[in-house]
Parts: sequence; C-alpha cells; structure tokens
Amino acid sequence: MFERTLEHERAVTAAINDLVDHALSEKDPATNIFLHWFVTEQIEEEATVNDILGRLRLFGDKGEGLLMIDNELGAAAKVMAQALAQASAATAA
Repeated sequence: MFERTLEHERAVTAAINDLVDHALSEKDPATNIFLHWFVTEQIEEEATVNDILGRLRLFGDKGEGLLMIDNELGAAAKVMAQALAQASAATAA
C-alpha cells in the first residue's frame, strides 16, 4: 500500500513541478512564489512516505516494529486532527 502511496505522491510532485515550470515560462512570479509552498509540502510528503517504507522494510513482519509505526501514525493523526479543530475554531470566532 505504501508503495502505491509513494507513486501517488511522486505523481503529485510531477504535477506541481509542471505548474512551476509553466509559471516560469509565462514569467508569472506571483504564481511561482505561491507554488513554492506546495513544492515544500510535497518534499515533506515524499520524505514521510519514504521514511515509513524504509522502516517497514527494516522491520519486515516483526509485530513490535509494525505496532510502533502504527502507534506513531495514530499519534500523528490525532495531532493533525487537533490542529485542524483549533484552526476551525479560530476562524469561526
């Protein structure tokens, strides 16, 4: 599953890079600057998936390692959900 996730992230990266190339060819600096946030995010997304894949390959079928990764991903999901809830509450206020 994570191999397909990495393929997807690479496709998204390619699409963003195409947009950057187009902005540069159109001499549109505002769009180019706007897209840099997405470029940075994609670098992080690919790195995260690569990290997970590397650790899965290292642990193999060892239950302890898989449980550790599962716990880390669950904790990360909780942090993201809390941040989203706080951001939503802040914009609603």
